[in-house]
Amino acid sequence: MGLVYADITLVNGEDLLLARRSIIGEEEVKEMNASMLVDTGSVYMCINETIKEQLQLHVIEKRKGQLANGEVVEYDLVGQ
Repeated sequence: MGLVYADITLVNGEDLLLARRSIIGEEEVKEMNASMLVDTGSVYMCINETIKEQLQLHVIEKRKGQLANGEVVEYDLVGQ
């Protein structure tokens, strides 16, 4: 069995809310297309710092998660 990828669109949710309230224009909503590796056993989607910066996402909190090899790591939860 091979790897499975999905083409998705990532959107800054805060911008989307502002656009729906007509505070900013729809053209100002930060979004980007990406091809992401699908992991059916995961709970969260991981993005790198470049995507976080391009979408201008804010760190909400730090969390701990366990990798497939058993290692526990701390990561940033981003969004609005």
